[in-house]
Amino acid sequence: MIDEIRNMPKVLLHIHLDGSISIPTLSKLSGLSNEEVKSKCVLTNNSEQGDYYSYIDFCNNYTQTKENLYIVSKDLVDNLVKENVIYAEVRLTPCMHMEKGLYFDDIISSVLAGLNSNPNIKVNLIICLMRGATKYMNSETLKYARKYLDRGVCGIDITGDELAYPLSLYSDFFKLATLEKIPFAIHAGDKSADDVYEALVLHSKRISSGIKSTMDINLLRLVYYKKVMLELCPTSNIMKKIVSDMSIHPANFFLHNNFNISINTNNMTVENTNITNEYMKLMETFNFTKEDFIKMNVNAIESSFLSKEEKNKYKKYFV
Repeated sequence: MIDEIRNMPKVLLHIHLDGSISIPTLSKLSGLSNEEVKSKCVLTNNSEQGDYYSYIDFCNNYTQTKENLYIVSKDLVDNLVKENVIYAEVRLTPCMHMEKGLYFDDIISSVLAGLNSNPNIKVNLIICLMRGATKYMNSETLKYARKYLDRGVCGIDITGDELAYPLSLYSDFFKLATLEKIPFAIHAGDKSADDVYEALVLHSKRISSGIKSTMDINLLRLVYYKKVMLELCPTSNIMKKIVSDMSIHPANFFLHNNFNISINTNNMTVENTNITNEYMKLMETFNFTKEDFIKMNVNAIESSFLSKEEKNKYKKYFV
């Protein structure tokens, strides 16, 4: 069964570049052994909450040059092709790659070159604003997302600590994105239902996570009737201790109540997963079927930032 799942075409709407660099590539870039790398960047069930961002920081020690950004981006798409991912929208947070003097053009162009290096997959880039970053830095992030829109960049998102930096602090950026016709998803609902409400006020049609929507029946109704895409990352939710066990993950509730959902990986390396693993866990825990995954992949295409013509092209993989 695992080979059948691995070989079926898949769409990924939510995956971060820096947390998805393979162990062998990190080992090569760092000069450390595979086991040493794993100890510094792969979460386990015993990991503390604070380890998460320190593990991402470890990965980003090796994404500070144009050459390395190309290498890790190519590494990512080559590994996605092995899982038969046919289309992906990859998150990049440019301000995390500036420690050695790179700026937006260098960062974005290097990553796009790597992402476009494999003809067996189409990849677009979502540029992330950062909760806690300066207003100037987030303004620059939005400016360069606009510059590269339809040149490999397909939209924006926001990442970082929801509780420390609520979405309401950043609403003006998304209002401006709306005026400038820049598509966006909003990462909300890992820690707080309030951010999901705020995302809906901003007319976001995609919520990255949205798990805490289940805590508020009125919010659930809004998400359902607005047909908002919930980009679920089940293993990530477990590893970040947002959900205590896969058996109570709301993916099953969302699927069987006809919410608009897709299954994703978030940070493949840090959370020790891949998209085939996500599908297998859902099959084993909730008896999800191949037909369920086909439905969710079609949902993902419909909610993606692809053009109408491209959506029609990729939906044919699932007919």
